[in-house]
Amino acid sequence: MMEFPVRATIIGAGNVAWGLAPALENGGKVKICRIIARSINSAEALASAIGPEVEASRNLSDSDKDVDLVIVAASDPAIAQIAAGCVGSRAAWLHTSGSVDSSVLAAASGNYGVVYPMQTFTRGVAVDLSDAPIFIEASTPALLEKISEIAHSVSSNVRQADSIARRRLHCAAVFACNFTNHLWAIADSVAHEAGASIADFMPLIDETLRKAKAIGPFEGQTGPARRGAQSVMKTHEAMLNPLQRDIYRLISKSIATTYEQN
Repeated sequence: MMEFPVRATIIGAGNVAWGLAPALENGGKVKICRIIARSINSAEALASAIGPEVEASRNLSDSDKDVDLVIVAASDPAIAQIAAGCVGSRAAWLHTSGSVDSSVLAAASGNYGVVYPMQTFTRGVAVDLSDAPIFIEASTPALLEKISEIAHSVSSNVRQADSIARRRLHCAAVFACNFTNHLWAIADSVAHEAGASIADFMPLIDETLRKAKAIGPFEGQTGPARRGAQSVMKTHEAMLNPLQRDIYRLISKSIATTYEQN
């Protein structure tokens, strides 16, 4: 049985690892002993950021050396490959993905699970996980209890979600975060033609988020598609390049259809 603080290896040195590893270390329930990455420079950089005693390695064979927990914070396609390369591990294994089934880790260990923080991570950008939802899953009740304690050391918002639910949540997060951010990038590009930038839209974005929290996004929807203002939309479309125009039309159609049906 794992005792706290749990000695752990992190596999991966990308955005998620850079955001999650320091939070785990600072939470006091996990002692990170090793970072493993394909690039030794990347592993060394993250190891140094966590602490002077953290080892850096490129060798998967080091994954469960002197630790009780291995956390795979690698790209989705790499998770199964990593687990398959570590058959018979004595450690418990977790991954951090929203869209990969937990059972892919069974190749490495019968004691496996998931700790999925629903947050956006970018290396070099500090992130506060204290109220970010963390969705957990485990192959055994005992491991689930341990994961829950670890997750609660990072965030006050910890919930169970099986692989099916987690995939749906990840899909929703793509709409809420990735697609929305891309639309901001388009807005920034269009605004530049008028001598403005995304910074000028921050009060609008803040108010949109405030309304979404207060009354929900359905009730908070405004704009020409919501009103059915066809002449305004045609004017907008004429300003856009072909790809932007397609996006504008598709989202406008989705909005109009949504409110025609309700």
